[in-house]
Amino acid sequence: MDSPIRGTADVIYVLGGGVRSTRSHLKRAAALYHQGVSKKILYFHRDGDTVRDWGLGRVISRDAWVVRQLVDLGVPVSDTEAVPVMEGFWGTYSEAEAVALLLAKRNQKSLVLVTSPHHTKRVRQSFAYFFQGQGVSILVGGSDDKAYLRELLMEHVKLRVYSLFLLRG
Repeated sequence: MDSPIRGTADVIYVLGGGVRSTRSHLKRAAALYHQGVSKKILYFHRDGDTVRDWGLGRVISRDAWVVRQLVDLGVPVSDTEAVPVMEGFWGTYSEAEAVALLLAKRNQKSLVLVTSPHHTKRVRQSFAYFFQGQGVSILVGGSDDKAYLRELLMEHVKLRVYSLFLLRG
């Protein structure tokens, strides 16, 4: 992880995940936002994703839940944006591709990625692969999300698979 994160970036991107880990990621992203690291927080979007919001007592879209979390953390709605990610088996890879296309379209050259600490190596490698030769500065910030042994083992396997089959050349 790049910690502490210094300087500024065009955007902060919060990677997808379960409710528990996403909540931790959003807290970290909001803290970076309030430190002045970036004025824009992007987040993972996939059509049809929903979350049970216990505060509202009903199921809402994941996007609405994310924005609600960020607003509760003091981030204005206008400073948040969903990044559509195509449905796919390789989640982090798909997210890296979607964010790289968006930043290239906007000619943005720096981003901070927020994910789980045990996920940072694969995130860094995936995003570096898609930004190769584009002069984009990438910083990776881990949230305070915790992992169980099973998750750590799965991450190790995924990292090996990504390295062997997806992130070549």
